[in-house]
Amino acid sequence: RRAVEEVGGRAEAVALDLCSLESVRACAEKVKPLRLDVLILNAGVNANVPTATHPELDCSLVFGVNFVAHYLLVTLLLDSLGADAR
Repeated sequence: RRAVEEVGGRAEAVALDLCSLESVRACAEKVKPLRLDVLILNAGVNANVPTATHPELDCSLVFGVNFVAHYLLVTLLLDSLGADAR
């Protein structure tokens, strides 16, 4: 955060529970009004829990968190990403 602010930018961390699609939607609603230049998707769960089930989806926890939740977040935020976003 400090490095971004030193060059005149602004960075903000937003809490998000990837096990909850409602939390993903709420996060997107909070972030939508902002212009996003960078969106970092670095959260996930360890693949060593293959039998765990996602609480809202009929799939494994790993797939639900690492893929579905991230896909939903990006889809909801596409309009907020600037034309030159990365």
